[in-house]
Amino acid sequence: STIQKALHNMMHFFFVFAILFLMLAFMANFLLGGRIHVFGTFGEACSAQVRMLFGEFIYADGVEVLSGTALMMYWLYAISFMLIVFFTLLNF
Repeated sequence: STIQKALHNMMHFFFVFAILFLMLAFMANFLLGGRIHVFGTFGEACSAQVRMLFGEFIYADGVEVLSGTALMMYWLYAISFMLIVFFTLLNF
């Protein structure tokens, strides 16, 4: 009974979270995949985001060699990922 009442809200949360998660994985793969091997493929980007979600890392291997615009793109991605995931999880 309780799960049936919460099912609509849970489905809405998972739908919104999945769209945001996949969009951010695509963004990481598209913008950073050629420079950072952790984001080299879409699947690796999703895996890296899961690890970021659970707090394993924020500073990916290979970031130390980035400079200029690429470094700015990485930190923009990392901060936006953390903020979007935090507020999405907090909202529900």
